[in-house]
Amino acid sequence: MGEMTLPLTVGRGALVGLAAGIVIGLIWAYVVVDEGEYFNADRVVMFLASFTLSSLLLAFVVHLPAWWAVALGGSLTALVLGFALLRLAPHPHYYGFNQRYLGAVFVVASVIGYVVTAWFAGGAGSWWSRITIVGVMVAVVTAAVRLEDRVQRWHRARGYGLLGVPLVAPQIPAHPLVRAEIWRASEQGPAIRLHYRRGRIEDPSFSEVQAWIRPAAIATPAAACADPYPYGRGAEGECQQITGGYWVRRGTPRDLATIAVFAQQAEALIQIESHLIESRRPPLPDLLTAVHTIRPVSATFLATIS
Repeated sequence: MGEMTLPLTVGRGALVGLAAGIVIGLIWAYVVVDEGEYFNADRVVMFLASFTLSSLLLAFVVHLPAWWAVALGGSLTALVLGFALLRLAPHPHYYGFNQRYLGAVFVVASVIGYVVTAWFAGGAGSWWSRITIVGVMVAVVTAAVRLEDRVQRWHRARGYGLLGVPLVAPQIPAHPLVRAEIWRASEQGPAIRLHYRRGRIEDPSFSEVQAWIRPAAIATPAAACADPYPYGRGAEGECQQITGGYWVRRGTPRDLATIAVFAQQAEALIQIESHLIESRRPPLPDLLTAVHTIRPVSATFLATIS
């Protein structure tokens, strides 16, 4: 084992890393994703144990030099690098892909971690080169932590840009826009959800309104009123057409607070609604007026308030 050449050592390290990475990637895809809670202590312990046990066995089987050190060092390096890279990976909701695919991050991290560790075990390079590699790894992890918010904001902006929904927003009188969301959890297609809020929830003057923005080609205002986004909620409500081509949906006796306005402006289908009692929501004329205040907004702006 001591006479194993460096290329062979590194190659077998990569093989161990690939196999261990596939194991942990599958655990991510079919255990972690289903359970949620990605970064708690139990999850880290489970990942570390899975990395270590699988790599100990594989490193021993392929006769890596200092196999136990490669297995322990590689698993720890891969775990740290994997969670660092995961901070830079896009949230699946932004682009509409399955969250299980993020398990590939751990496969990449595992291969890198075990290759580096096997390279160390093979006795290659000077002390300076080893220190440099360690420094690069530390820099990557540190940069991932520091740049996470900026990178995720960039992903969100791209998500809005690729969503296929007009980037517009109404202005609700006395209600500033406080939050935007990409919404895909509906068979009715994607949408942008906008939250408007006045005051804090404990304040007597608290009021909240939300708006759904969808492509105008999805439905007419009348059809949208009959099947409101996102789940056809309030199906027992009553729709009424009013002057100006608007449709208004009012709640049932069990949900008197619900009121929603449906309209089409240019390429956007607008649904502005409130689920608060009448004394704590904008009057209907204000909701109707808001339809005329639709203005273009940038994907960057929406990403900033998301």
